[in-house]
Amino acid sequence: MLLNAEDIKTRFLNEQNYVLRYVKFLRSASAVYDSDIADISNILRRHNLTEIQRREDWHRWHEPYSLEELGPLIDTLKGIIPDVETRIAKYEHQLDHLPKPEGLGEIDARSILGEMIECYAETLECDQSPQMIANIRQQFFEHQKQIIREYGDEADIITSEDFNYAIQCAIFIIAKKKLREIIYVRNRYVYLDLAVRLIKPEAEINILRQAFILLLTAFDAAVFDLFRVALTQNFFGLIGSFGSKDKISFEELSYYGSFEKLRDEVIEGQLRARYLKELLFLIQKLGLNCIDDTGRDCFIELIEFVMRRNIHVHNRGIVDERYLERDQDDKPRFNIYKTLVAFTPYNLL
Repeated sequence: MLLNAEDIKTRFLNEQNYVLRYVKFLRSASAVYDSDIADISNILRRHNLTEIQRREDWHRWHEPYSLEELGPLIDTLKGIIPDVETRIAKYEHQLDHLPKPEGLGEIDARSILGEMIECYAETLECDQSPQMIANIRQQFFEHQKQIIREYGDEADIITSEDFNYAIQCAIFIIAKKKLREIIYVRNRYVYLDLAVRLIKPEAEINILRQAFILLLTAFDAAVFDLFRVALTQNFFGLIGSFGSKDKISFEELSYYGSFEKLRDEVIEGQLRARYLKELLFLIQKLGLNCIDDTGRDCFIELIEFVMRRNIHVHNRGIVDERYLERDQDDKPRFNIYKTLVAFTPYNLL
C-alpha cells in the first residue's frame, strides 16, 4: 500500500523519537556505577584474586563512571581475566566430580530440609573440612535429641540419611555459587569493555554515531518515499526531471499490461539508480525549499548530514577529501560547521 505524504511525515517523526529514546536508553543501560565495581571487587576478594580499586571520591557513588575513569579499570580487569579463566576451569572441574543430589530442584526452601540445606550452605562456605562437618553433625543430633525430649511422638524426626543429603546438597550449591560468581566477573568484564566502546568517540558502536546513522537512514527512506508518492501522483510532470534517456520499446510496453504497472516499474528503476544526495539536489532543482519549522532553508545542512553519514558508514568516521568536496574556489562546498582538517579521525559526531 502506497503511503501518502502525511503518513511518511508521521512515521519519520516517530522514528526520530525512537532514535532519541534509543540514545537515552543505551546511555542509561551502559552506565557503570560504584556499586558495579564494588560487586566485582568483592567477588575477586572472596576468591583470593586481585581486587580492582574503586574511585576515591566516595561521595560520587550516584554518578556513573566517566570514560577516563573506566579506561584504567578495564586495563586492570583485563590483566586479571587470565586468573579468572583459570579459576573458572578449576571450579568446573570440581563441580564435574561432585555428585548432583537427586531431587534438589524439587525441595521446598520453606521445609525443614530446605532450611537445613540453606543453613549448611552458609556454614560450610568457608570451611568444608571433615572436622567442620563432624561438628555440624554432632550439633544437629544433639538438637534432635532435645526436640524428641520436648515433643515426643509429635517431633519431626530428621534421619541420618536426611542429614547426609542436606550436607551433600549444601556442598553442591556452594560449588555452583562459586562458579557462577567467577563467571559473573568474566561476563562483567565483557560488559564493561562494551560499555566503554559505547561512549568512546572513535568506536564503531559509539551511541551517538549509531544513532546518527539510524536517523539518516530513516530520513533516507522518508525522502525516497516522498519521491515515490510525488511521481505516482504526477508522473508525466516529474519524470522528465530525472534527465534519463532511457527508452522503452513497444514490445516492452506490451509486457506491463497497464499504465500503472509501467509507471511503477519506471519509478522504482529511477529511484534504485540514485542516492539520497542526488534526490536532495533534484528537490532544489525543482524549485522546492527544504525548510525547518521557522521557515529557514536547511538544504545545505541536509547535504552535510548526508555526507557525514557516508563518512561514518564508508570511512569509519575519518574526514578525507571525499568529505571536503571543493567548489570552483577550492573551498569545501558543504562544510558549514568548519570541519576543515583533512584526514582527522572521528570528529564528525
